[in-house]
Amino acid sequence: RPFGIYLDDYFVKIYSLLTGKDPNDFAFVEGVTPFSTLTEVVISGITYFAVIFGGRLLLTNSPVIKLNLIFQIHNLLLTVISACLLILFIEQLFPIYWRNGLFHSVCSKDAWTQRLELLYYLNYLVKYWELADTIFLVLRKKPLEFLHVYHHSMTMALCFSQLRGRTTV
Repeated sequence: RPFGIYLDDYFVKIYSLLTGKDPNDFAFVEGVTPFSTLTEVVISGITYFAVIFGGRLLLTNSPVIKLNLIFQIHNLLLTVISACLLILFIEQLFPIYWRNGLFHSVCSKDAWTQRLELLYYLNYLVKYWELADTIFLVLRKKPLEFLHVYHHSMTMALCFSQLRGRTTV
C-alpha cells in the first residue's frame, strides 16, 4: 500500500457504480470489448486525421472558436482522470516491482494481472478522449505540431498493442 490506504477499494466501488459490473470480471476480449480490434483502431486513426486536417481546411475563412470554459473543463477532467489512473497503476505495480524487481515487472508475463488489464484498458479509452485536444487546437486555429499529432495518434495505437499483446510495460 504505497499510499497508506488501498485506493483500489474505492476504485471498485466507483467502477461498479458507473458500470453496474464487477471490475474483477473485466477481460479485454478482441472483437467483444469496445475498440478491441485493429480495424477500429485504424478507422479511429483515419477519422482523427480527416477531422483535424479537414477541419482546418473547412475553418480557413471562419473566425477562431475559443470554447474556453469547455476547454478548461476538458483539461480539468482529463487531468483528474489521468492522475487517478496513475495512482491506481502505482498501487498495482509497486508491489510487483518490490517483490520481484524491475526486470520481472517490465518483462515477465507473470506481471500481467486482471486488474492491470482493466486499468490499461481504461487508459486506452482515455487516449480516445485525448484526441479532443487536437480538435480544440483546430477550433482555436493554433498550429498543429507534428509531435502533437503523432503523439496522440500513436499512443492510442500503442495502448491497443499493449492490451492485445498483454505486455506489462
